[in-house]
Amino acid sequence: SASTPKSWAQFSHDNISRAEQEKLASVQLRSLINNIIHDASEDLRMQRAAVNEAFDRHCRELDDAKLRLEQHLQQILKDIGEEEANIVNLKKAIREKEAHLKVAQTRL
Repeated sequence: SASTPKSWAQFSHDNISRAEQEKLASVQLRSLINNIIHDASEDLRMQRAAVNEAFDRHCRELDDAKLRLEQHLQQILKDIGEEEANIVNLKKAIREKEAHLKVAQTRL
């Protein structure tokens, strides 16, 4: 079909109208994408803060547990030392009693 100035003007007007609609849709899409990126970034920051807090808390718990275990170990080592001293004293007492026992047995 032949192009007339009126049809050309209508075609151009329709093209411009579609282009403006596409431009508006593009601006809206870009705004939506920016909002999504911003929200995702905020979510990541919040998650990072939560992970850091949980990690710090766990580190403190581990430090506390380590300290308690070290204190318990010191108490156990002290108890072992005391028991070893008791064993030495008991053996000494037994040896001292054996001499008296032998004397008593020979008298019987």
